[in-house]
Amino acid sequence: MFTKIGMRCFRGIEELEIDGLQPINLIVGRNNAGKSTVLEAVDLLGGGTNPTNPIMATTLGQLRGQRLGASFPDAVWRPMFFEMDPRRPIELWAKWESDARDRRLKIEALNVSGYADELEANAGASGDVAAVTQRQFGISQGLKERPPVA
Repeated sequence: MFTKIGMRCFRGIEELEIDGLQPINLIVGRNNAGKSTVLEAVDLLGGGTNPTNPIMATTLGQLRGQRLGASFPDAVWRPMFFEMDPRRPIELWAKWESDARDRRLKIEALNVSGYADELEANAGASGDVAAVTQRQFGISQGLKERPPVA
């Protein structure tokens, strides 16, 4: 059982740590508050990165309504990064009750430099990579407007 879980730059959550987890926990919040993101982090830390596990990033993306297309794998992986910016690595950590050390998982994009340069060029003077990404994927709600996770 996890007694603590934390994440940095994962989906819509810039940073969050939840301590004092019990065998049964209730996660509540408004739509788009990050409840599913917390559950996905638990899955990834609990073995979701094992290639034999059917719940991989592509499956998580498909559960969220993402479909593979010409931009694969970008359309699946980019939404995993905070504000869809792969220059900031995803960090997940958790404390398993019987382990002496935290479990840690870091996800980084490969070959980010050319990719990030293209995003910054499209962002222009504003430097708003999230806005460029939203336009590219037709996302209507701004990621910066998400309510805080309670």
